[in-house]
Amino acid sequence: MTSAWRSLRLSRIRGALALLFAITSLAAASMSLGAGLLARARSDAREVPAVAEYYVVARSSEASDMRSGLEARQSVRVVSERRAGELLAAGGREFGPEHLTVFEVERPTHAPGRFQVDGAVDVIDVNAEARTMFTWERVVRGGVVGGVLLVLGCLVFVWAVIGCVETAGRACQDAIGVRVLLGAEADHVWRVLGLVVGSVALAGGFSSFAFLTFAMRTEMGAGSFPLLWALGGVAALLFGTVALSLGAARRAVARAARATVLASLIAAFAWGSASAARAEPSETPNGPIRNADVLRALSRDIAVCRRAVHVARKGMAATEHQAVLAAAARDEARLRIAVAKRVESLAALRREEKRCEALVVERVRLREVLRSVRLFGPPITPRRPPVAGAVAVRWGEAGRRPGTHAYRNGIAMRTRGGESVRATATGRVAYAGELPGSGAVVVIDHGRRTYSVYARIENGVVSVGQEVEAGETVARARQGLLYFSIRHRGRAVDPLAWLANAPPV
Repeated sequence: MTSAWRSLRLSRIRGALALLFAITSLAAASMSLGAGLLARARSDAREVPAVAEYYVVARSSEASDMRSGLEARQSVRVVSERRAGELLAAGGREFGPEHLTVFEVERPTHAPGRFQVDGAVDVIDVNAEARTMFTWERVVRGGVVGGVLLVLGCLVFVWAVIGCVETAGRACQDAIGVRVLLGAEADHVWRVLGLVVGSVALAGGFSSFAFLTFAMRTEMGAGSFPLLWALGGVAALLFGTVALSLGAARRAVARAARATVLASLIAAFAWGSASAARAEPSETPNGPIRNADVLRALSRDIAVCRRAVHVARKGMAATEHQAVLAAAARDEARLRIAVAKRVESLAALRREEKRCEALVVERVRLREVLRSVRLFGPPITPRRPPVAGAVAVRWGEAGRRPGTHAYRNGIAMRTRGGESVRATATGRVAYAGELPGSGAVVVIDHGRRTYSVYARIENGVVSVGQEVEAGETVARARQGLLYFSIRHRGRAVDPLAWLANAPPV
């Protein structure tokens, strides 16, 4: 697990992780605010008054007429009739002779017009403040805004986690691809990557989620923003982030393992060092450029170049016509200018023609590479063992005894310190560099989708893109064991069987 952690090279994605922390903090703040608005809308919905309550105060001598008048009105309901003394006595006050009667009246809130009563001493609006503060328009508006913020925060959170995992997968693609060639388990890599990204996302989410939850409970009150909602949101964020991070990491690592650095290097080798940068995996948003993509891009360049040749020829024809007109007019100055322009046009034409020829040659070369990769073709000869030492761990024995799991999908051969590690067959160096947990690694592409891998060496003595012959030194061995494996058409094969089945030279 430790070597898998180091192989991710997290220093490459520090910027992406910092950006992930910031974005997830904002996304969690949006989710928290949205959940709070939804909770407040839910609480406000219970506070919206169903009816308007009024106290109609009338003289006691006119109480019977006032009651008859109120009951005669549509959409008005008389709830109770009490003497003013009874009403005030309920509040613990003493009251003298009763001259007023109070009618408690209810009226629907949607009834049109203002509530007025002729002949009444006073009409008191009891729940006017509640009707102004709590309305269905406010509830709907708060619910819509809260729902939008909650959904938007969730989408941004998911997008940030997946985007960071994809960026990390592309940044660590070389290490992942070569580790797969060496027989490492991809599960260790994607689990570590998922836990790293998930931890950063959770840190950003909890920081703002907890703060805003506390702020909303303080501002809105415990009744309007229940603690149960906060706990549910924390649990959903925890399990959702871990599951999302692990799932996205698994897909990203699987994609990087399939599209290893070797797949893009083949196209780069066919182009040569001048155009190798065009086939770098980091220049494409969706992974390394495939051979067919490079071939299509080369065909487009040839079409553009031929168009430039056509334009240059038209320019030469125009300068020739200007020279003829200048000669007919006996204008020496115009004639010299026309001749100079024709020389420049001719030079430009020659440059474009040479460029077209070079591009056509490169396209033919790339087609040959594609043909050699896709077809079986003649066998690879000769095939020689990389070192003369005995085999310590044979094919299929890795993991059966302690200390041999690292030689999965290959064999281990005994070596002496400083001994030459030789290329098993003719090919081109596809990878040469350090890999955490495996030391220096050299991978040679022999064509026909066949690669030989040399790991646990002291250091490599070749560079990427270098042509090597069978038996040529590619690395220096260290005291102990050398990892040697063969990959043919994407599958690991027994290196000893591959060497033994070589046809006679």
